[in-house]
Amino acid sequence: MPDFTRSAPCLAVMLFSLPGFASDEFFGEFPVVLSASRLIQPIEDAPAAVTVIDRETIRASGVRELADIFRLVPGMTVGRMNGHTPALGFHGFSDGFFRQFQVLVDGVSIYNPLWGGTAWGELPFALEDVERIEVVRGPNAATYGANSFLGVVNIITRDPATEPPFGATVNGGKYGVADVTVRHARTSGDWRYRLSAGQRADRGLGSLPDDRRSEFLNLRSHYRINTTDEMRLQFGYAGGMGEEGVYTSGSNGPRPGLFRSNSLQLRWTRAKGSDDEFWIQFHHAERRHREVLPYDLVQLLGPPFYWNYPLSFSYDHRRTDIELQHTFRVNDGLRGVWGAQAREDGARSMTYFYTNDWITSRLLRLFGNVEWRPAPGWLAHAGAMFEHNTMTGSAVSPSLSLVYHPTPQHTLRARVSKARRTPTLFEDKTNQRFDLPWGLPPIQRALTTTELTDEKILSRELAYLGEYPIFKMNLDVRLFHDQLKDILAVDNSTPPGYRNSEYANLRGVGIDLRWRPWRGAHLTFAGSRSIIVSGNEDIVSSAPVHAVSVLLRQELPADTAFSLGYYRVGPMLWMGAGDNLPAFDRVDVVLTKRFRWGGHKAELSWVTQNTCDAVPVFRSTNLDRRTSWLRLQYEY
Repeated sequence: MPDFTRSAPCLAVMLFSLPGFASDEFFGEFPVVLSASRLIQPIEDAPAAVTVIDRETIRASGVRELADIFRLVPGMTVGRMNGHTPALGFHGFSDGFFRQFQVLVDGVSIYNPLWGGTAWGELPFALEDVERIEVVRGPNAATYGANSFLGVVNIITRDPATEPPFGATVNGGKYGVADVTVRHARTSGDWRYRLSAGQRADRGLGSLPDDRRSEFLNLRSHYRINTTDEMRLQFGYAGGMGEEGVYTSGSNGPRPGLFRSNSLQLRWTRAKGSDDEFWIQFHHAERRHREVLPYDLVQLLGPPFYWNYPLSFSYDHRRTDIELQHTFRVNDGLRGVWGAQAREDGARSMTYFYTNDWITSRLLRLFGNVEWRPAPGWLAHAGAMFEHNTMTGSAVSPSLSLVYHPTPQHTLRARVSKARRTPTLFEDKTNQRFDLPWGLPPIQRALTTTELTDEKILSRELAYLGEYPIFKMNLDVRLFHDQLKDILAVDNSTPPGYRNSEYANLRGVGIDLRWRPWRGAHLTFAGSRSIIVSGNEDIVSSAPVHAVSVLLRQELPADTAFSLGYYRVGPMLWMGAGDNLPAFDRVDVVLTKRFRWGGHKAELSWVTQNTCDAVPVFRSTNLDRRTSWLRLQYEY
C-alpha cells in the first residue's frame, strides 16, 4: 500500500486547484464539543484533537453495533474476538479488552473495573438513542483521570425534547440477524423523558460457537424544578446470552455465557448561564456473568478419565461513584471548570481471585481546567487531575496546550500532556485457579505476585485545523509523539502474572477530513500512520503502519440515498489471544429509500457489510463473512 502521508501535500495541491462547484448549499463550521476540557467550545478552540461522529453518520454507515463506527476515527482499528465481542485499538495496543481508552456515556465512565475496556456488545441503549460521539484523540487524564490514557470516547445520547413521540427500528437478514427497537418520548410541562427497549440477535462469525441474544431497556428522564434547577434520572439494563469457546476443543468447548447488567445515574444541575453551572451526580452500575465450561479431564489426566468436569468462569463487578463539577467565568478572557469525585470499584470471582470476598479499589479525584485568551487569536489551556487510589497511590496528570488562529479559518495547536493507566482489579489481584475433583492439585492459570504501578505516558503533539468554504471541506491533521513506560505485560513465570516490564515510543499522524465535493454528497476520510519502537515485538506489531477509512454519503432523486464505506488496514497483531493478520480491505454498502407510511416518516434500507471475501478478524480463524439485512425505521 502506498504511503499516503508522503502524497498528502500533492493531493492537497490537486484538491485546492480544482474549480469551485456550482452548489450554493451551506457548508457548516467546525462543530462545538465538550469532551476535550469539560468546557463547551468550538472544536478549533479545543486543547486536543476531537473527532465528532453524529447520528446521521451512524445511520448512513449501516452499523448494527456502535463499536464498528470507530473505523471512522483516525488511528482506530476494530476487530472481533467473536461475533458478540468487539476488539479495538488506537495507533496500536490492539486488544480484545483495549484498556487504554476511557469510555463515557453522557459523561459517566463505563470502563470495566475487572478487565478494563468496555463491553461494546452489551450497551444498554439503542443506536437511535445516540445524538453524537466525541472521540478525543490523545491522552486526556487531566480531564477524565487515569485510564484516559490514549484517548476518550464520550457517547452523548439525545435529549427527549428533540425526539418524536414514537419510533421503531427492525433489522432482519442473513445469519440470524434479528433486531427490534421501540422508542417512546414525551414532553409535558416540566417533565420530559425517553424510554427505549429492544433485542439483538445473530449467529456470529460462523467459524465459532458465538450466537448471541440480548435485550436492553433504557430510560432518560428530566424534571425542571425552576428556571435554574433540573433533575435528571437515567437507568439502563442489559441482559442475555453470548456463546463462548471453540468447536474443536475439549479444554475450551462451546458453552453459553449469561450476563445481566444495570446502571443508575441521578444528577442535579443548577445552570445560571452557559459559563455558570454546577452539578452533582450519583452513579451505580453492576454486572453479573455466569459461565461454566464442561472441561474434558482427559485433556489433563489422559485415559480413562473421559469425564466433563464443570469449571466456572463466573464473576460479578460493580461501581459506585459521586461526582461534582462547577463551570465558571472570571472575565471575557478567562474561564474554567473544577470538580471532584469519589469512587469504589469491586469485583468478586472464586475463579479469578480464589476467594468469594469482594476485591475492592477506592479512588479520590480533584481536577481543574482553565481557558485563557491572552491576545486576539491566541488561547492557552491548562489542566490537571490529582488522584489517589488504594492500589497504586497518588499521582498528578497535567496538560498544557497553546492554540493560535492566524485567520478565522485556520488553527495551529501545540500540546503536551501526561497520563496514567491504573491496573485493573484482575491485573493487580489475579489468582486464577481451578479446583479439581478427587484431591487433585488445582490448575493455577495466573498469579500476580509483584506490586504493580501505573502505566505512564508523555505525549506531545502538533495539529492543524483548516476550514475551506470554497471547497466545502474541513481538515484536521495531528502529528504526535508518545513515550510510554511501565507498560503492563504478562511475564514468563510459572504461573504467569503481570509486571510493569515494557516500554514503547509511538510516532504518527492522524488525518480527519470532511468534504462535500458536489451537491448531495458528504465524504468522511480518516487516515493514519503509526510507528512503534519497543523491546516487545507484540507491541510493535500491534499497530498497522497504515489505516484508511472513507465513507461517502450521496443523496439521490426520489427520496433515496446511497452510502459506501471503504476500510483498509495494514498488517497487524491483535495482542493477547489474537494473531498476526495480513492487510485487508472491507467495503460496506447501504441503499436507503425514504417514504411516508400512514402519513408518518419511514425509511427502508438494504445494508451489506463486508461485500468482499471473508477476512480474518482478531484470529486467523475468525472470519468476518459477508452479511446483509433489511432495516426498517418508522417514527411519528
